[in-house]
Amino acid sequence: MANNSAAILIGNHPRLPRELWASFVQSGLVEHILTFSDVDDLTDAMAAQAHTVDLDIKLIFFMIEGPEDLATPVDLKLHSAISRVPLIGFYGLDSGITSTDIQTLYERRVSSVIRLPLRFQDLGQLVLQLDRYWSVGKLPECQLSLPRENLFQPRENSGA
Repeated sequence: MANNSAAILIGNHPRLPRELWASFVQSGLVEHILTFSDVDDLTDAMAAQAHTVDLDIKLIFFMIEGPEDLATPVDLKLHSAISRVPLIGFYGLDSGITSTDIQTLYERRVSSVIRLPLRFQDLGQLVLQLDRYWSVGKLPECQLSLPRENLFQPRENSGA
């Protein structure tokens, strides 16, 4: 991947184990993960001028908590700076997402819709599969300056 490559995560990221996002970095898929609560949070950050870092955004992940999140791809694709970045939706069994909803997401140009594994051990396999899938081809370039405070920081050995 390119220098300063990054993926963006939009949604309720505390629901997922932090190890999953650290795995994306450890696998080499991207060098950084940035987290945003919603699309508005991301677009506000794109407009920010201070304390930014230049990144090449390779993938955008978003959480599908329920049918209300079906609008996320539409909201994202409205922004020309990120409209070509592959978009991957994650959902859990408790999200209430139906096969019709999944079809709607693909119609809205979501690249992949993935059900989260039930077991923690399967998350590592998911990361490996995504790494293999997305590192085969050349992903479009998307240079953005985004706030440093949104960079995911894996927990270091916290003496607490």
